[in-house]
Parts: sequence; structure tokens; C-alpha cells
Amino acid sequence: MTRLRSPEVSAALRSEMFSYATTWQILTEKGKVAGRLEDCQEDLTVEVWARVIWVRLTRNILRRDCPWGVSTFISYKDYLEKAVTKAINRARSWELVSEITETTETCRVRSRKAPNQEISLRLYTRQIFCNCEQYRCLNNHIWAETPRLRALIDFHKILGGQIPCPHAVAVLNFLGYRSFGEYFKERRDREEQAE
Repeated sequence: MTRLRSPEVSAALRSEMFSYATTWQILTEKGKVAGRLEDCQEDLTVEVWARVIWVRLTRNILRRDCPWGVSTFISYKDYLEKAVTKAINRARSWELVSEITETTETCRVRSRKAPNQEISLRLYTRQIFCNCEQYRCLNNHIWAETPRLRALIDFHKILGGQIPCPHAVAVLNFLGYRSFGEYFKERRDREEQAE
């Protein structure tokens, strides 16, 4: 039997998409573990493979019915859904600073919690580029390191190819769209009509 080789995934991508905290949330929701991550973190292993993520907890002190630990697979889709949910929740704490029109190519959002913190975004027909650290990390690493995750992002019902970023979601919400695919299609149609 051929074993799929684990792709080399950078530490930056691991900390953004495949963190211990996110893994623990997914395991808890699936009923595999209970309690606090801090109690078992040193016993937790997360390996990103080509098609799935393998998780091993050598001993599960939190569930008496499973004292020997947990060994399971988690899909990329589970991690992506967590990233989308996090981006949607964080988008609520950002407000649009600059006006957006049909021809706008750049805009800025400001944090409601820290008014002096502003983020710039560039609006294109296939992507909204953000200058935040999270977006740059995901954009630089996902496409090269995890083709499976890239494919899921391309066909996701909300993302439609957009990196899950709270600032881009804030712009999408302000414009009144339900998905990035809907926004990108309308923007391309407008540009084609203008030509």
C-alpha cells in the first residue's frame, strides 16, 4: 500500500490554519475529547498530510471511557470551516472607512476596538487583497503548500477562491453580498459592460 507523503507545511501556515487550539475545538465538537487543551497539549500531535490531517493524542486524561488516547483524521474542510467562521465573527469588529463605488479599487477598514488601527484592501475581479498579516501568511503559503485546501477554497460556497480574511468579509458585508463568488461575478460583469 502506498502512503501519501506529508506535504511540507510551514510553521506560519500551521499556526494560522492547523493550530492546536483549532484542532482541539474540532476534536471537542466531534466528541473525541473534552476539557481544556492546556491539560493535554504536550501529548497532542498534528500532522498535515496531502489529503487529511492526522491527529494523535497519546493519552486522553479527560475521558475515562478512552484512557489510551485518540488517533483520528480530520478533513481540510473542517479546518476551512473553522477559518471561515472565525473570519465572519471577527469581521463584525471592523467598519468601512473609505467610500466604495463601482470603480473603487482600494478601500480601508478600521477596528471598532482600536480606532487607530486601519487595514487597506485592494479590490479586484477575482480576489480582494488585504495587507494584514493573516491574509499575507495564508495567501503566500496555501497555494504552494496545500493544494487540497486551495481546491476547497476555490469551490467554497462563501469564499469562491477568496482567502478567509475578516477584513475582506467586512467589506463583503458592507457591500451587501452573501458570498465572494457573487461579488466577483458582478464586478466582472460590470467591467465587461464598461468595455
